[in-house]
Amino acid sequence: MALLLASTASPAVAAGYMFKPGHPMFLGFPNNPDDYCTGGYAVRGTSGMFITTAGHCFGTSGLPPAAQRVVYGTDTRFGYAIRNDNIGDYRDNSFDGALVKLDAGNDAQ
Repeated sequence: MALLLASTASPAVAAGYMFKPGHPMFLGFPNNPDDYCTGGYAVRGTSGMFITTAGHCFGTSGLPPAAQRVVYGTDTRFGYAIRNDNIGDYRDNSFDGALVKLDAGNDAQ
């Protein structure tokens, strides 16, 4: 007697980096003790997954050179800054926000 089982489960997909709010975001290279911030909200849109963070993490308004926009988790790159709106001084309640787009295959909670 043969038993035939059909599975409708999708094939496993390799898991990428899973960012969780509050995790450190290292700038420039992994585990950079001198240059890191924490992420805030995760936002999913038609253009991908994004993490909000403070604009002062990336300097003054505008973006630094591309190599300085790369964002790492503890051991791997997971995204890059696509917007920095650090307007004024973050200590006086001015707008201080940046947006990090996650690389393909990475996700966030």
